[in-house]
Amino acid sequence: MADDSPQQPPSPLEGPGLRASQEELDELWGLIENGDLDDAIALGDELAETWPRDASIAIARAAAFYECGLLRESLEEARRAGELDTDEPQMASWYEAAAHHYLWDFGAARAKADELLRDHPDFGEGWYLLAQICEMQEDEVGARRGYERALQLEPQRFFRPTRFSLEQMDEALSQAREGLDAEFLEALEKIAVVVEALPRREYMLQSPGDDDPLPPDVLGLFVGNSRLDLSVFDSTEEPGIIFLFQKNLERASASEEELVSEIHTTLYHELAHYLGFEEEDMAELDLE
Repeated sequence: MADDSPQQPPSPLEGPGLRASQEELDELWGLIENGDLDDAIALGDELAETWPRDASIAIARAAAFYECGLLRESLEEARRAGELDTDEPQMASWYEAAAHHYLWDFGAARAKADELLRDHPDFGEGWYLLAQICEMQEDEVGARRGYERALQLEPQRFFRPTRFSLEQMDEALSQAREGLDAEFLEALEKIAVVVEALPRREYMLQSPGDDDPLPPDVLGLFVGNSRLDLSVFDSTEEPGIIFLFQKNLERASASEEELVSEIHTTLYHELAHYLGFEEEDMAELDLE
């Protein structure tokens, strides 16, 4: 005798309800790739509530949080994706390692990147991330190996950082000064410019007690009060400092010409901060 009782549909934790549809995933990744990150996070939250065991949703949410700079949230989602039955374990591991890196936890980042590359030795993006982590750990051999391996695996995507000697950096800075207009050149006379190999965490804390430092791959940084914050009574105010981080600038440049241009742009950008321009003003100065 047939069972005519109503059949309850499967819950999201069992059977066909285990995973989101490909159309839902495509929509979520489309928002991320188009930079519609608020919408991506909202949709990701909705899909995660409906499909809590879908590792693909967790990876996409890790990506959306990462692109927004919500690194702790990205780390949590990446770990969750790794615990689920993901088809892309290398991506879960990459986001976990990258989140640790940008949170300045280089030991945890290195351990996860090493684990990732043991399991997926042909993952170019993993080698490139490892190279950056090695640089921050002052492991030059590991950094060179990582950059070379990434280039071998994906030559259309990665390139060797362009390296400058101290003399070449000085010459590039001289050229950058010559290209400044009067207002920026006058500002440059009031503050120091210091070239360092890489950032130090204490520079990246934007206020006392800050637990969210700026990322370790910043190209430059202005430290001090902007001209708008000073008054005629601030004669004892310490002069501001512009830091330029040479290895980060080199990593962003595929040629000597690009590196010279990047040095100029970064110096100009940080001088703009001293003059009181905010990040949202940089587009007007062609400095995004």
